[in-house]
Amino acid sequence: MEKEDSIKSYFQVLGILQSIIAIGAIIGGVGMCMDPTGKTDGVTLKLLQESPFNDYWYPGLFLLIVHGLGNIIAAYISFTKKHISGILGMALGGILIFWVVMQFYWIGFNHDLQPAFLVFGTAEAFLGFLIQRDVQVHLSRK
Repeated sequence: MEKEDSIKSYFQVLGILQSIIAIGAIIGGVGMCMDPTGKTDGVTLKLLQESPFNDYWYPGLFLLIVHGLGNIIAAYISFTKKHISGILGMALGGILIFWVVMQFYWIGFNHDLQPAFLVFGTAEAFLGFLIQRDVQVHLSRK
C-alpha cells in the first residue's frame, strides 16, 4: 500500500514539474517567435554568433512546441497516471537537458534560468525513470 502511494505521488510531482516547464517554455517560446531579434527579452543576436541560428525564431518555435506543448500533454498524461508517463518524463527531461547543454555550448551561461531548467530536466528524467521502473515491476507481477 505504501509503495502504491509513493508511485501515485511520483505521477503528481512529475505532472506539476511538467506544468511548470510548459508554462516557462510557452512564455519564452511565444516571446521569441513574436520578436526573433530578442530585443523584447533583453538579449541580442550577438549571442547566437556561434550557434546555427540567425535569430531566435527557430529556438522559440522549438521551445514552444517541444517543451511547451509537449510538457502540457505529458503533464495531463502524468496527472491521469498513464503508464507512458515514465517514458515521456525520461524523453522530455533528456531533451531539456540536451537543450540547456547546447545553450551553454553555443551561447554560454547567460541567464539564471539556465541552471534551473537543467535541474528541472534532470528531475523530470529521474521521476520518469522511477515511474517507468515501478510500472514495469507492477506489470511483471500481473
